[in-house]
Amino acid sequence: MRELVYLSEAKLQQFRKPASKRAGLGGTFKISTAGLGLPAVEAGLAYDAARTAAATMATLDQAEKHIRSKWRVRWWAAEPKPQPGEWIRFETRLAFAVRSDEWFVPGEPVLFFWGREDPHDERSAQLLLHGSPEHLIRRTASGPSEGRRPSMSAGSSKYPSAVDDGAGRGSTARQYLRLIQELRRTAPDDSAAWLSGMARTTYAADLRGRRLVVASPLSVEYLPTPR
Repeated sequence: MRELVYLSEAKLQQFRKPASKRAGLGGTFKISTAGLGLPAVEAGLAYDAARTAAATMATLDQAEKHIRSKWRVRWWAAEPKPQPGEWIRFETRLAFAVRSDEWFVPGEPVLFFWGREDPHDERSAQLLLHGSPEHLIRRTASGPSEGRRPSMSAGSSKYPSAVDDGAGRGSTARQYLRLIQELRRTAPDDSAAWLSGMARTTYAADLRGRRLVVASPLSVEYLPTPR
């Protein structure tokens, strides 16, 4: 049994099982009564696209199995640093909050998870996850919430204004660090819980020898406190 905090239905819908020829057929079949002296009963068959989509939808376990079979899913803080588009796994203490940040996704509330590889080391690698508040399973898990409304587009990473303005990747990293500072004021370290999951990298940098990884999660779930 898995106790989920967050599940991205948008990402899950991207994973489809191979459809059978009959997956999208609806209606009744022809009943043959030849040789019995009875009339045949017929009914038309119609193709239903929605039925096909429902039949081919992957479960979370199936999606994770497929990802591991196709990608080298690495620990998020391992060397070398993950590249955008690569899948990572994480198990660490994370605090989370919903914020409306004009720099990250203008006009939309975004759900952020933040934590360090070593929760007790200020110099440890940092992990920042971003997604849609709509995909939260339990809003009361930990950390206060800010924001106006959920959004389907909130889980999509957009290039920061610093990049659009030609200020370079260094400015992007600094803005992420400022965002983390704001998040820590909204959801302090002592609100963090042990969480694990799988996420797709959107940005990674080494800042003065300290790793910063930004990713969008497929799922986040509770993890027993390590002994």
